[in-house]
Amino acid sequence: MPPAYTALAAPAALLRYHHDAMPRLHVVMRPETKLAVVVRTGAQGGKKVSCTMGWDRRDDSFTMGQWMGGRLYPFECDISPDGAWFIYNALNAKWKDTATLGAYGALSRAPYLKAEKLFPNGSRWTHATLIFDRTRGRHQRDTPCPPMPERFGLTSGSYHSRLRRDGWRTRERKLALGPHHSADRYARPLVGVARLEKLFHASHLDSTTPMFFETHCIVDTGGQLHAHDDWEWAEVDGTDLVWIAAGILFRARQGPRGLPETPRVLYDFNPMRFKRLLAPY
Repeated sequence: MPPAYTALAAPAALLRYHHDAMPRLHVVMRPETKLAVVVRTGAQGGKKVSCTMGWDRRDDSFTMGQWMGGRLYPFECDISPDGAWFIYNALNAKWKDTATLGAYGALSRAPYLKAEKLFPNGSRWTHATLIFDRTRGRHQRDTPCPPMPERFGLTSGSYHSRLRRDGWRTRERKLALGPHHSADRYARPLVGVARLEKLFHASHLDSTTPMFFETHCIVDTGGQLHAHDDWEWAEVDGTDLVWIAAGILFRARQGPRGLPETPRVLYDFNPMRFKRLLAPY
């Protein structure tokens, strides 16, 4: 195992995922559209809350989505090829609610959470992850799926299949990083022979419930590895690198070695507080 990966497996690198006061962020994006959805999860006042925000990468403008009481699962979300639709899995723990059954999937108009169609399940452990499929026009359980256009289909998927669909190359599956801790390793090319690597972790360090998160590193044009275990999400956007660290979304140009140049803050998600908002539809 390369030394940098040993460092990523250290408990110190996982502290932010055990601290409910720290927001956790993930961006749902894809190559076909410049529109993306930022998912923010965490706790406020001792309660789990989540929200979404639209990000237009053409001008780095942001549009507030909606808050919900409960948890969104960012690795179980997807955005349609035109950026207009959002599919997500959520837990509100309202087990007697006949509409959601406490755990559910939903189809909404990005970046909002108001469901145009609900897929109630009632259990986190048997809930399928749905992603937008480029070729199929049918949902595996219920077709069609109005009001979404028929040219967009929904199919069973996973974060792995979403990464592969969007251009990430699998380098290794189930990389052992310690007791009850493994990661899948992916790579995306940067300038020259440099590459951005993503480790998608599954950890059981403090309970029987799996905890999923990402860390990243850059292998520069000279083959040197630069660990960025504070990057909880990272992607390539044209010739730029975009990433999230410490609750803030950054953008930077790639330098000649594939490393980020001076970063620019796009949005600080730390001060955000729960607020009931209505979707405009």
